[in-house]
Amino acid sequence: MKYARWILYFLPALAVELIAWVLTPLVCLFVVKRYRTDIVKRDYNKQEVTLMREFLPDWLSYFATPDNAVDEFWWGMYESSLINATSEEYVDNWLVRYAYRCLWLFRNTFYGGHYAFFSVPAEPETVTEYGLRDKAFWYRLRQRKSSFQLQTQIPLGKKYLDLNIGWKSHGFDRLMYANRIIGLRSYK
Repeated sequence: MKYARWILYFLPALAVELIAWVLTPLVCLFVVKRYRTDIVKRDYNKQEVTLMREFLPDWLSYFATPDNAVDEFWWGMYESSLINATSEEYVDNWLVRYAYRCLWLFRNTFYGGHYAFFSVPAEPETVTEYGLRDKAFWYRLRQRKSSFQLQTQIPLGKKYLDLNIGWKSHGFDRLMYANRIIGLRSYK
């Protein structure tokens, strides 16, 4: 049943992701600022600090990631070949901050909606793992009573095909639907 449910959710989840992806540039125009205490990589060397961060307003929460602010692409030091701003450019330029917000939501499309509509309760799990993660062929299968998660990395030269399907944990009491069937990544 858990595999059938994953297949049943696939097309609706993909459809709302595509709609959200198209709407991301519009959604990122609307932000509210509030303080957040978090471990911050940029400028604070992975220390826990409280900063004024950017969030989407509640009425756009389905587009947001439940576990991070919308400016996390910048503060979490995620890399992009599209933009590489300095701290001064980020602080002084609204368009640079906007671009980083868009990158975050393009990377994490409709996460709030996936939790709201497609999540399942977290349950005890058994884990089977094989291979060398980030180095060669690798997979991890998490089996739960009513859900599963399969992650795998299939080498393709200096890159690998990254698959993550089933339901994944982000440290909440519910597991988020995962439908990444194609992800091309580079070995670090």
